[in-house]
Amino acid sequence: KFDLIKRLVEYADARYPKRFLYQLITNGCLMQPSMYNFFREHQFSFLWSLDGEPEVHDRLRRFKANDDSVFAQSFAALLALREAWPQCRIGVNITYFKQTLELPGAVHYFRNHGIEAIRMDRGLVPRDSPHAVGLDDIERVKTQLSEVADAYLAALLRGEVFSLNPFVNYMRVISKRLPRSRACNAGLDYITISATGEIYSCYKLLGFEDCRLGDVHTGFSRDAPLKLWQRLDVGQRPGCSECWGRFICAGGCTADNRHLNGNYTV
Repeated sequence: KFDLIKRLVEYADARYPKRFLYQLITNGCLMQPSMYNFFREHQFSFLWSLDGEPEVHDRLRRFKANDDSVFAQSFAALLALREAWPQCRIGVNITYFKQTLELPGAVHYFRNHGIEAIRMDRGLVPRDSPHAVGLDDIERVKTQLSEVADAYLAALLRGEVFSLNPFVNYMRVISKRLPRSRACNAGLDYITISATGEIYSCYKLLGFEDCRLGDVHTGFSRDAPLKLWQRLDVGQRPGCSECWGRFICAGGCTADNRHLNGNYTV
C-alpha cells in the first residue's frame, strides 16, 4: 500500500507541517528501490520484522506461493535499503513464539550485522494456541533473557552502546525513579486507527468494543479508556498492590491481560 502511505504522509505534512515523525513496521519483502527517495525525503525510520536467525525465522514465517526463504528476501531488502541510505535508522523487532524462542542467538546475529536497535516481544496469540509462550515456558524464557542481559551488560561495559528492549525501557524507568502506576497510556496519548477508520486505544485491542473510541468520520471520545485506565492503578489492583516491583512493571501489558485472561487487571 505504498500509494496509501504517500497519501497519508502528504496529508499530514500539508495539515501539520514538521509535526510528525514517521516509522514503518515491515518485513521489507515488498520494498522497492523506487520507494527510497520518498522515505529519505520524509526521514522515515524502520522497524524490521525478523524473529531470529534465518532458520528460526522461517519456521513460522512462510510464503504462501512458494518455499523460498522469507528471511533471505526480508534481510536482503534491509541490507539494500541500508546500502542506499546509510544514515537510515533501522531497528529489528523480534516477535518470539514457542517454536522460535531462541533469543540469545537472534540478538547475537543481528548485532553481528550492525543493527543498532533491537526489540524483543512475545507474540500475542490465544493461550490455547500451539504457538503461545505459556507458563510451562517460564524457566526457558528467564534463562534466555538472563543470558541476553548478561551479554548486553558486557557489551555496554566494552563501550558498545546500542538499544535493546525491553531492557532499555526498564533501565530508563529505574534510573528516573519515577513510579509508574500503569504500563502505558494507550487511549490517552496514544491511539490506533484501523483500516476501516475505527479508532481504538491500542492496536492489540482492535475489535474490543470497550476500547473503541469512535471513528475518523464522526470523531472520538476518551470516556471508555479513561474509565478503564482509572481501574488499572497497580496500587489498587489485586495481585499487584503488594508486589515490590509494581511501580517498575506497572502491571504488565493491559492488552496481554485481556487476551490471555479475559480481564484487563488480572
